[in-house]
Amino acid sequence: MMEIGERYEQDILVLDISGDLTGNVDESDVRTLGVSFSNRCRDLINQDRLRVIADINIDFRHEANYWRFLMVFIAGLKVLREAGGDMKLVTRYEIRPRPGGPGYHLFAQFATVDDAVRSFEDTKTSSH
Repeated sequence: MMEIGERYEQDILVLDISGDLTGNVDESDVRTLGVSFSNRCRDLINQDRLRVIADINIDFRHEANYWRFLMVFIAGLKVLREAGGDMKLVTRYEIRPRPGGPGYHLFAQFATVDDAVRSFEDTKTSSH
């Protein structure tokens, strides 16, 4: 089962995502999660909160679960980027989509939430 908590670091929403996806994950559950996550991103856009960090602490074990999970985040990233926002991933391990496959080079990945927050600050500074 997966749990998602929310907190703010400065004005950046941090999604604390934890759980165990080592078993068989039903695709309908993934679709439902994807729709919910995209809707949550739309809510954030309506609140003018366009910067999101996903802090992921999940045991995938099965590659198929990893790919399903990644597709959920691609859906949310697309919604945010269409509104001028962005999402960064914080992982304890490197997420590497298949070269040329879904999600490849879409996400900036960081080892800590602080690093991800700083990257938003760096982007903000370099755009002025």
